[in-house]
Amino acid sequence: MELLFRSVARAGGIEVPPEVQIFAPPKRTPWERRLAAKLARTLPALLSALWRRLAAHAETAPARTPAHP
Repeated sequence: MELLFRSVARAGGIEVPPEVQIFAPPKRTPWERRLAAKLARTLPALLSALWRRLAAHAETAPARTPAHP
């Protein structure tokens, strides 16, 4: 949205310096900060558990051969 406003201003002949913020950054609520922190802690563990599970399944799954018509 900020890019849109900057381009409209530039088209109108107004140059907005890059250090000027047209919109204030969104403020996070406390529960959003807590959720982000919990996700940052648990996501790597969940992904590694998923990869281990997939690897174990690939080792125990029977080999599939292509079907011949």
